[in-house]
Amino acid sequence: MPLVTTPTGDTFDETNPVALAYYLREDGYTVEGDPVDETGTFDPDEHTVDEVNTYLESASEDEQSRVLAAEEAGKARKGILGDE
Repeated sequence: MPLVTTPTGDTFDETNPVALAYYLREDGYTVEGDPVDETGTFDPDEHTVDEVNTYLESASEDEQSRVLAAEEAGKARKGILGDE
């Protein structure tokens, strides 16, 4: 998987459309079908299980924690949180 390193040191899989859209949005681009809402944050409630898991693959540890906490407080889907 080809990884891209951002100027801030974050890395993401350039073939991951969710991660790519997030990175482009940080640079001020708008992306059709953008996975990030107007506040600049990824809301797992607005995405499918596959989309959330794909996003989490390339998110930083802090972002993973934030998204998982939002998922737990929201839909709490086992396909994202596991069988706990």
